[in-house]
Amino acid sequence: MQGVEVCYEHEVMLETYPVKPHDVSRIEFIRLDTELINHHECRPVKHKKLIDIAKAFTDIYHGKLNKFSVEQIKQAYLDKLSSKEFMSVNSSVKYKKFVPNMITFYGHTFLELVESEIELQTEFNWIKILLRGKERMVHPLRHILFILYFFESIDGLYKHLTSPTQVKNYPCMNPVCTHFKELVISEGDTIITADYKTREPVITLTCPVCSFKYSCKEAGDIFTVGRVKAFGEVWSRS
Repeated sequence: MQGVEVCYEHEVMLETYPVKPHDVSRIEFIRLDTELINHHECRPVKHKKLIDIAKAFTDIYHGKLNKFSVEQIKQAYLDKLSSKEFMSVNSSVKYKKFVPNMITFYGHTFLELVESEIELQTEFNWIKILLRGKERMVHPLRHILFILYFFESIDGLYKHLTSPTQVKNYPCMNPVCTHFKELVISEGDTIITADYKTREPVITLTCPVCSFKYSCKEAGDIFTVGRVKAFGEVWSRS
């Protein structure tokens, strides 16, 4: 498959079979002649990530992701972007923050080797195309580069896609409430907005038990109150 340059089982580079296309008919199969192959000059793999790519292609070929749609896989990409704070409050990708991290992870030389250089300045770099609508096509190798960066392997992506959705709960930080510091606030009782100064995500939480309302940084300590917005009924009666 295009993009596979190594044998991941033996960790050696694949070699070109020494038979030229014009030496055989274009309508017949090429018979493999082992006498034409030099088994004593196996080239070692210089980039370990080529082995990871070959393994990923093999897993996909054997149907590891067959039951998942393109939309589900792209949503997994967005989940990871969000969890690593590469998404803004309005759900747009922070390319200027994310792309340099990915380039550092692979290195310019390796990306050039696999013909997947990333040009941040252009609107048509392959990362932007990959994250957009399903009608935009990107080579499977580049999906694999994305998967290896975020999930380490096809197995890692599979586990993410098959794991049950975890509902995040938050504590009530009202010291006079009987549920003080208990995780009684569900995601349904929260609102995410952007901080007017830093533009970082801020979450506003309302306790369903005592109506205590406060805000905190989405990426910060959930037990640290940023600002109290309403003390609630229980506080008023105490």
